[in-house]
Amino acid sequence: MRKTTKHQISAILFSCVLAASVASGCVSGQLGKNNSGEYKNGMVVSAHPESSEVGIAILKKGGNAVDAAVAVQFALAVVYPNAGNLGGGGFMVYRSAKGEINALDFREKAASLASRDMYLDSAGNPIVSKSLYGHLAVGVPGSVDGMVE
Repeated sequence: MRKTTKHQISAILFSCVLAASVASGCVSGQLGKNNSGEYKNGMVVSAHPESSEVGIAILKKGGNAVDAAVAVQFALAVVYPNAGNLGGGGFMVYRSAKGEINALDFREKAASLASRDMYLDSAGNPIVSKSLYGHLAVGVPGSVDGMVE
């Protein structure tokens, strides 16, 4: 896990906003209620209502936004694994209590015995399928490590 620079944070944030903008046009017909408005103490939004309720419960018990985000991530692993699962990884951009803007990169990592030549044939040419299918294509999940961080 590593901390990133402001330039990288801006790029990640821009990508997230762009993805959210595109996705919002795709799912707008699925939204049943209009709960838009201003909220005095905070709010939780996620891909599944049950995971959002978990985040709200954390806030009501005195947790902060990061506590709620972690709880939502773990809840999504149960109620909607396609949106948040323990076998993947991710990014988090957050503002600390001191006002610092930080980003965490907890994407999947290569196994410790992985090498840069493990997907090459004897002539040094890439064998693309080895990086996509089978046991050599598996990464070490980063989700849990990121949530602990």
